[in-house]
Amino acid sequence: MTIIDEIRSKNQLSKSQIVDLFDEILDRGHILIIKADGAREENGYTCMITVPNKPTDFFRRDGQDLLETLCRVVSDYDA
Repeated sequence: MTIIDEIRSKNQLSKSQIVDLFDEILDRGHILIIKADGAREENGYTCMITVPNKPTDFFRRDGQDLLETLCRVVSDYDA
């Protein structure tokens, strides 16, 4: 089972899985971006997964909790 499958099946992500998630996205040739925006009063984290050369394969979530926001974007990610 891949880390992405594990996150989807449990609907949760631990801090220790973050590096594994980055590695799996990297191995697929895709891009994972996490932005922390201290200027925002709400939804301070933005998490995005993109697929190069496929502009419609773009998954983005904003949220206040990093792990929850990452989990939500992984659930949306269908590549």
